[in-house]
Amino acid sequence: MIHSNFAELPDSNHPLMVKYRAWHQKYEPDERWGTFYYAGILFAEPLVEGLRRAGRNLTPETFIKAMETFKDWQGIGGPITFTPTDHQGAKHVFFGQVQPDSRVKKLTDWIRITK
Repeated sequence: MIHSNFAELPDSNHPLMVKYRAWHQKYEPDERWGTFYYAGILFAEPLVEGLRRAGRNLTPETFIKAMETFKDWQGIGGPITFTPTDHQGAKHVFFGQVQPDSRVKKLTDWIRITK
């Protein structure tokens, strides 16, 4: 099966995935490591970075302004860009193919899926 994906693969050697897997193994070894687990990390990454950029005087306005500084920012997902007129963020996927051993072979790099 060929499919699209919105985040690095579970066994990816991407430096952030290596870091997150090490944390997971140390602090939550009984939890299953998989797409649903690290999707939470994927969705939290830009939030945490936005909060960091907003600084100590956090308001809805300073948070939005901070998020609008994202230009091809990337965690374990595709590049994210926010602008004053576009707050969608993620617009990239890559294609993978499920192998007989149930692992996924990455077929493409990140591909922009919208204008």
